[in-house]
Amino acid sequence: MSAAVVIRGTVHRDAHHTRGRDGTSYLTFDVAAPTSPNARPVLLRVQQAYGTGEAAAYAAGCRAKRLRRGVRVVVHGTGIERGRPLRLQQVTHIDEPDLYVPPVNGPAER
Repeated sequence: MSAAVVIRGTVHRDAHHTRGRDGTSYLTFDVAAPTSPNARPVLLRVQQAYGTGEAAAYAAGCRAKRLRRGVRVVVHGTGIERGRPLRLQQVTHIDEPDLYVPPVNGPAER
């Protein structure tokens, strides 16, 4: 899966999920992307649509609980929209490289 823009950084503000008027669930958070050692990081607003219905709302809510301040993320999008704050357009994928997800069937056998 390739994207035009890949942002690596940390979650600056805890993620939250919202539902639009049409029932679409959204996951929204800010990413602090480092620039140089002596400069302030660039803040980008990330918003990913999860779909409609209760399952989408549940999935967005569970993902929001995992994306707390300080978590490292890699976000893929198609472009950056200017404004305050900057917005990442059409987010296709959010990856958390440090997150460990245990196997569904219990601990792995040795």
